[in-house]
Parts: sequence; structure tokens; C-alpha cells
Amino acid sequence: MKKTTDQQWPAQAGNEENRDIFQRAVRDMVRKGLLQLITAEVNLLCGESYRPQEGGLYRRAGTEPVRIRTTEGAEFIDKRRVRKMGQDGREQEVLLSSYAEIKRRKGMFEEVLESICHGASGSGVGKMLGVSASQVCEGWKARSRELLAEFRGRDLSKLDVLAMMVDGVFPGKERCVVVALAIDTEGHKHLLDFEEGSSESAEVVMAL
Repeated sequence: MKKTTDQQWPAQAGNEENRDIFQRAVRDMVRKGLLQLITAEVNLLCGESYRPQEGGLYRRAGTEPVRIRTTEGAEFIDKRRVRKMGQDGREQEVLLSSYAEIKRRKGMFEEVLESICHGASGSGVGKMLGVSASQVCEGWKARSRELLAEFRGRDLSKLDVLAMMVDGVFPGKERCVVVALAIDTEGHKHLLDFEEGSSESAEVVMAL
């Protein structure tokens, strides 16, 4: 069988696999939202990557793989690193406010994930220097929602669709999310969109 990508799965996958397709796509948005949130803070300290601050106290120092604990297991991201020049001429690692609050406040990943599952709209990231955990969380939600809007507005014209299906999946114990999936001519599934509600609801299905 042809190897699938992150955006496609074997068509014979059942309801459990459809849930996994949905969860993987949404968790990817949340991870990207977090990285962009951290990048926004790095840019405030160091300047834009294409226009770094000359003679500034801060500089970019690459990335490092870090793990964020969630109820579903570990989420891995490549965290941006920043170093600051001290008065003694020595550099020291800077603890980014956004990352520190995410590590300190347990359950934030799930809170952002829950927000995206509801499909709410929002915009803006804002400055992340010296912020509270709630500000970090709201900024993270906002950027993840922007990524959701980009996902929903992406170009699907090159997708060779053979069939479409709608299924109700349960990412939680009680909440149902209706997912719309396309099956291409090679037998792979692609997540098109999702909406919270029952698959037996004509209004929800038509909204997709």
C-alpha cells in the first residue's frame, strides 16, 4: 500500500480511525499555534529573523526539542531558544514567558484543544512579555483559531475526490464532533472540515 502523509489515511479506516484523523489534524494546529506564539515573543526580544536588532542584548540561539505533558501523552515541539548578554559580558539562557507559563499551568494544551474543537473564531496574538498564564492561553487559542481558519480556507481544487463521507466522532466522553472526509482516487482519506454536534442533525451536516 502506498505510504500516506499526515493529511491522508487508508479509506478502510473505521470510526476510531476517523476520530484519530480528526484529533491528529487539530492537535497539529494547536502545536503550530504554540510555536508561533513562542516565535512572537522571540521576535519581540530579538527583532524579526530577517531584520535582527543590531547591538541588542538578545540573540536567537537555535531550537531544542521539548516535551509538553498532556492527558493524551507527551506533545513534542522544537522550542526556540534565546540568549541574553549580561553586564559581565557573559551570555545566559532566557526563560521565555510564554513557554514558562505553559509548563507551569497544567492542562493548558487541553484547554486550547477544547477551544479549537468548538470551532470558535478569534484573532491576534499580542505581546507575550511578562504575561499571565491566562493571557498566554488566550493568545495561544487565538493563533490556533487563525490556523483553523487557514485550514478551512485552503485550496482543495487539486484533490481528486472519488467519494465523500460524514461521520460523528467522540474526542471526549460526551462531546460529539461531526467530521467531513473526502476519499481520493487512490483510496486515501482527507479531513475537509468539522463541526461540533450530532451526525444525526441535518443542520450540522449541512453546515459542513
